[in-house]
Amino acid sequence: MQLYRRHRRDCKTGHPEDSAFGEFEERGKALKRYDCPIFATASINKRRRRQSTNQWGWVAAKAVAAEWEKSENWTADPPPQPESVSASPEAPARIEIDDAVKVFLTNREGANIADATLRSTEHSLNK
Repeated sequence: MQLYRRHRRDCKTGHPEDSAFGEFEERGKALKRYDCPIFATASINKRRRRQSTNQWGWVAAKAVAAEWEKSENWTADPPPQPESVSASPEAPARIEIDDAVKVFLTNREGANIADATLRSTEHSLNK
C-alpha cells in the first residue's frame, strides 16, 4: 500500500491541486503543518483504488492503511486513536536541567567508563 499526501485546491502551503508527495519527500521539506489529507493507493482483493485515509498525520494514516490491508477490505473501520499524551493523568513530571545533568553524570559514573571520558563529559556539561 502506498501512502501520500494529496494537495487540495485550497492548500494553504501553496502546492498545486492534486500534487502529491510521500512521507520521505515531506520530511525533506521545511517543517510545515499541512492541511491536506493523506491518501492510500493499493489493490485489495484485485480491486485497485485510491482512497483518503481521512488522516493528516503519517502515524494515524499508516494505522488506517494497515487495518484496510489486514481486513482485506476498503471499508474497514480505522483503529481507535490513542488518547492525547497531555490528557494522560500519568504524564511525567518536569525535571530541572540541573537535576537532569546530575542524574546523567551519576549514570555515567556507574557505567565503568574511563576517568578522562567522565571528566570530558562533565566539562562538556559545564559541571
